[in-house]
Amino acid sequence: MGFGFRKSFKIAPGIRMSASKSGLGLSFGGKGLRYSVHSSGRRRTTASIPGTGISYSSSSSSRNYRSSSYQRQLQIRQREEKAREELERNRLLVEKFENRIEMIKSIHKECDDEIDWIEIKKAPAPFERDQKGPKEIAAIRKYESYRPGFFAKIFKTESKHRNKLFFAIQTAAKEDVEAYEDWVELHTIANRILDGDEDAYFDVIDQMSPLDDLLEFGSGFEFFYMRPTMQNTSFVC
Repeated sequence: MGFGFRKSFKIAPGIRMSASKSGLGLSFGGKGLRYSVHSSGRRRTTASIPGTGISYSSSSSSRNYRSSSYQRQLQIRQREEKAREELERNRLLVEKFENRIEMIKSIHKECDDEIDWIEIKKAPAPFERDQKGPKEIAAIRKYESYRPGFFAKIFKTESKHRNKLFFAIQTAAKEDVEAYEDWVELHTIANRILDGDEDAYFDVIDQMSPLDDLLEFGSGFEFFYMRPTMQNTSFVC
């Protein structure tokens, strides 16, 4: 069983001092409002309405250190915290640098899928050049099969809808032409590649720009291949 003591005495009107094992305390005020401070740093404010039993109190344990030793200790803690933050920041920078080195070392692994030029050469045209394309045919069928509904007749929107379908035919025809031109271009370049046309290799690299997403690692990349005569031919992009 522990023993304790507490002594309280009045030192001035409305001001009392108390002593206990935990330290000294000072309180002042009167009925309705009282403020107390303890040597441990605790502070308490008590407000009440006399005769009602209703009261409110708030406490705080903050301490404002004024001695130079405590101030130095706080400064040391602040420097330690700053040093830890700096150490973590440097660690992240090193990690970022090492990861970048690994990315540079593995650039050769970041390649696109292989292109099967034989399959491209064998691929048939999307449609015969002197005939209508599939998209245009579908748009024409949609136009010819259109039948105005009940509300279209009432609100007289039949003409507007037919014009919309007519313009859709023109758009579809343009898309078919573009698809055919893309096929011609791919078919031509496939033939050149398979025939060993050296310029075709560089044309493909120039059009596809396969390493543009890696330019952050350097100002450019050099492509080269070996001719049958064992002489290098290079191309810089």
